Amino acid sequence: MPKVIRVALTLDEERELARRRAGPLPPHVAVRLEAVRLSHQGWTVPRIARHLAVHEYTARKALVRFRAGGFAALADRPRSGRPPAVTPADLDALVAHLETAAAQGETWTLARLARWLAQARGVALSAGRLGVLLQARRVRWKRTKRTVGHKADPSLQERARADLEALQPRRGRPRVG
Repeated sequence: MPKVIRVALTLDEERELARRRAGPLPPHVAVRLEAVRLSHQGWTVPRIARHLAVHEYTARKALVRFRAGGFAALADRPRSGRPPAVTPADLDALVAHLETAAAQGETWTLARLARWLAQARGVALSAGRLGVLLQARRVRWKRTKRTVGHKADPSLQERARADLEALQPRRGRPRVG
């Protein structure tokens, strides 16, 4: 049977708890602070876990962390692994650049955007990964057309077609040459 864990707060700690809960908090920290508050009110770990919709281990771990290190121990610990290559500021700059380009009627491919990001912001990223990040932010961009037919001038096309017909040999007449 697990050991019963209770947290008893001093008056100063109660004030500190109320102050911390009043501000914006990361979700996990808010759950930990709430677990401490409920334990101080006499709730058991299973009841706290059910109320907060977390596993009993999570609630128990929050209380043990608080007892060992106080409020500082409830903060999120640094994440393991490599930090993200692209910061939100980099993506904001890229989105602003795309908006400026769209206003000028300019189109960008993901590969070209990745090169711009590397040159302008010093962030090396594959085009595929950049596409994933832009889709996660719900950013839309124009893909480059595979043909240039949409840019053709109809009058120039008709003139070129007439020139080609004039250059082709007519059937039934011998070629001179």
